[in-house]
Amino acid sequence: FALSVVTTVATIYGVSRFVRNGFDFLAGNFSQHSGFYFPPYLLLALSIVTSIVVIGHLVSWRWMVSGRSKDTV
Repeated sequence: FALSVVTTVATIYGVSRFVRNGFDFLAGNFSQHSGFYFPPYLLLALSIVTSIVVIGHLVSWRWMVSGRSKDTV
């Protein structure tokens, strides 16, 4: 869980740095530059996936801590 949270925070920070440095995700490049840059999209996808993993961890926390299985009520 801790590794997932650290990865999520790092990737969100990376995406925010791209945005602050003028990267336009709709155009695919930095302002006043041509070409297409792939790494920001890879970092954005990684950020979304790790966020989903952390949310899944938080949702399943109750079942993981208490050790209850699906069969016990």
